[in-house]
Amino acid sequence: MIICTAAFGVEPAVEAGLLLMVITNLRICNSVFAGVDRRLSRALGVLALSPWGVQFDSALSVATASRAIATSIQLLLGLLAMVVALRRAPAARV
Repeated sequence: MIICTAAFGVEPAVEAGLLLMVITNLRICNSVFAGVDRRLSRALGVLALSPWGVQFDSALSVATASRAIATSIQLLLGLLAMVVALRRAPAARV
Protein backbone atom coordinates (compact mmCIF):
# COMPACT_ATOMS: atom_id res chain seq x y z
CA MET A 1 0.00 0.00 0.00
CA ILE A 2 2.93 2.30 0.64
CA ILE A 3 4.07 1.82 -2.96
CA CYS A 4 0.52 2.53 -4.10
CA THR A 5 0.29 5.80 -2.18
CA ALA A 6 3.77 6.80 -3.35
CA ALA A 7 2.83 6.05 -6.95
CA PHE A 8 -0.11 8.42 -6.69
CA GLY A 9 2.06 11.10 -5.08
CA VAL A 10 0.43 11.02 -1.65
CA GLU A 11 2.70 12.52 0.99
CA PRO A 12 3.61 11.19 3.52
CA ALA A 13 3.43 7.91 1.63
CA VAL A 14 4.38 5.63 4.54
CA GLU A 15 1.82 6.87 7.07
CA ALA A 16 -0.96 7.16 4.48
CA GLY A 17 -0.16 3.73 3.06
CA LEU A 18 -0.17 2.08 6.46
CA LEU A 19 -3.48 3.66 7.44
CA LEU A 20 -4.99 2.68 4.11
CA MET A 21 -3.75 -0.89 4.62
CA VAL A 22 -5.39 -1.00 8.05
CA ILE A 23 -8.69 0.25 6.61
CA THR A 24 -8.56 -2.27 3.74
CA ASN A 25 -7.72 -5.20 5.99
CA LEU A 26 -10.37 -4.25 8.56
CA ARG A 27 -12.98 -4.49 5.85
CA ILE A 28 -11.62 -7.87 4.75
CA CYS A 29 -11.38 -9.33 8.28
CA ASN A 30 -14.37 -7.82 10.00
CA SER A 31 -17.55 -9.86 9.66
CA VAL A 32 -19.65 -6.74 10.24
CA PHE A 33 -18.56 -5.47 6.82
CA ALA A 34 -19.10 -8.83 5.10
CA GLY A 35 -22.31 -7.80 3.38
CA VAL A 36 -21.51 -4.13 3.04
CA ASP A 37 -21.17 -2.59 -0.38
CA ARG A 38 -17.73 -1.91 -1.84
CA ARG A 39 -18.55 1.77 -1.91
CA LEU A 40 -18.23 1.92 1.87
CA SER A 41 -14.72 0.48 1.61
CA ARG A 42 -13.76 3.17 -0.89
CA ALA A 43 -15.40 5.85 1.25
CA LEU A 44 -13.38 4.71 4.27
CA GLY A 45 -10.24 4.81 2.12
CA VAL A 46 -11.02 8.36 1.01
CA LEU A 47 -11.71 9.32 4.63
CA ALA A 48 -8.41 7.74 5.73
CA LEU A 49 -6.48 9.88 3.24
CA SER A 50 -8.26 13.13 4.11
CA PRO A 51 -5.91 14.17 6.97
CA TRP A 52 -3.13 14.61 4.41
CA GLY A 53 -5.18 16.90 2.17
CA VAL A 54 -5.50 14.42 -0.68
CA GLN A 55 -8.06 15.56 -3.26
CA PHE A 56 -11.21 13.44 -3.56
CA ASP A 57 -10.42 12.12 -7.06
CA SER A 58 -6.89 11.11 -6.11
CA ALA A 59 -8.04 9.55 -2.83
CA LEU A 60 -10.72 7.55 -4.62
CA SER A 61 -8.14 6.33 -7.14
CA VAL A 62 -5.73 5.31 -4.40
CA ALA A 63 -8.47 3.53 -2.42
CA THR A 64 -9.66 1.65 -5.50
CA ALA A 65 -6.14 0.68 -6.55
CA SER A 66 -5.20 -0.47 -3.05
CA ARG A 67 -8.30 -2.65 -2.84
CA ALA A 68 -7.50 -4.13 -6.26
CA ILE A 69 -3.95 -4.90 -5.10
CA ALA A 70 -5.22 -6.58 -1.92
CA THR A 71 -7.74 -8.66 -3.88
CA SER A 72 -5.12 -9.68 -6.45
CA ILE A 73 -2.75 -10.84 -3.72
CA GLN A 74 -5.52 -12.88 -2.11
CA LEU A 75 -6.41 -14.49 -5.44
CA LEU A 76 -2.79 -15.36 -6.19
CA LEU A 77 -2.29 -16.88 -2.74
CA GLY A 78 -5.50 -18.88 -3.15
CA LEU A 79 -4.40 -20.20 -6.54
CA LEU A 80 -1.00 -21.10 -5.12
CA ALA A 81 -2.66 -22.96 -2.24
CA MET A 82 -4.83 -24.89 -4.71
CA VAL A 83 -1.81 -25.92 -6.78
CA VAL A 84 0.07 -27.08 -3.69
CA ALA A 85 -2.96 -28.99 -2.41
CA LEU A 86 -3.53 -30.68 -5.76
CA ARG A 87 0.09 -31.78 -6.00
CA ARG A 88 -0.01 -33.26 -2.52
CA ALA A 89 -3.33 -35.05 -2.98
CA PRO A 90 -3.08 -38.70 -4.01
CA ALA A 91 -4.31 -39.50 -7.48
CA ALA A 92 -7.89 -40.74 -7.59
CA ARG A 93 -8.23 -44.32 -8.75
CA VAL A 94 -11.11 -45.25 -10.96
